[in-house]
Amino acid sequence: MIVFRARPEVQDTFRFLGVMVPPTENYYQWAAEAVAICGPFSVQGEYVVTNFSGSGPSPTVGGAYVFASYFLTGEHRNYDRETAVFDQITPHENFLWIDSCDGCCGEGAGAWEVAARWSFLDYDDTGLVAVGGEDGTRGTLSNFTFGINWYWNPQTRLSFNYVHSKLNEAQTGHTARLDAFTSRLQIEF
Repeated sequence: MIVFRARPEVQDTFRFLGVMVPPTENYYQWAAEAVAICGPFSVQGEYVVTNFSGSGPSPTVGGAYVFASYFLTGEHRNYDRETAVFDQITPHENFLWIDSCDGCCGEGAGAWEVAARWSFLDYDDTGLVAVGGEDGTRGTLSNFTFGINWYWNPQTRLSFNYVHSKLNEAQTGHTARLDAFTSRLQIEF
């Protein structure tokens, strides 16, 4: 059996979704991803769907997300085409003390980014079996995340996020919601 489980975009919670795929002979996965960067504004998104086929039901699972951000201080996201990942953010000026042109020190603001993300998972196919309990159920899960990122320097970031998650259970028709505020200090070595 193949098992798919998903939490809301707050990792310290129980799993909202959890399904098992009946024995399968083959699976096919399709994905599309796009990124656009225009100065301090960027948007990216991805859609993925997986179809299973075998002697029994042929269920489908899928998901998508869209993410947009804007740098209030004018920086921009750097995309490395060779590795297909985003590079570090380099603030125009580091937070705290920086060297100014005349050899003195001054205060720097770092880089400030506002961001929003919507994501969606669809584990609602009738060919899927719910895991149950705290391991999840069959249904759909959507997440809305709004955040502020403060980059002190290329190696340090402080993030604050508000996450709103909504589960629609397939078997019962009930909905569950989770609202969370999160923060994270990230230091790269």
